[in-house]
Amino acid sequence: MILRADHVAGGFFIAVGALVFALSGDLPTGSLSMPGSGFLPKILASLSILFGIVLILRARESRPFTELEWQDGKHAALVVGITAAAIALFEWLGFLITMVLLM
Repeated sequence: MILRADHVAGGFFIAVGALVFALSGDLPTGSLSMPGSGFLPKILASLSILFGIVLILRARESRPFTELEWQDGKHAALVVGITAAAIALFEWLGFLITMVLLM
């Protein structure tokens, strides 16, 4: 079997969905008429897992993982670093200042 880009992306989405499900497991789900704090994380985790499975099932349409070009790696690392800095400074600087600096 050839490892394709969508295999990797689908596996990532399934893993993130499972992690969110595990971390939100102790939050109350509630009901449709009165949702609890765990309702939205569990819906999003379920959708992430579902779409990850769809990606894996349709992976033959994507390029092989070894043929991907990594020219945007520097840009992606910069975006991740800036986002991590904004998350770290959010409580200290507040929403408005952090969002202005982020933009």
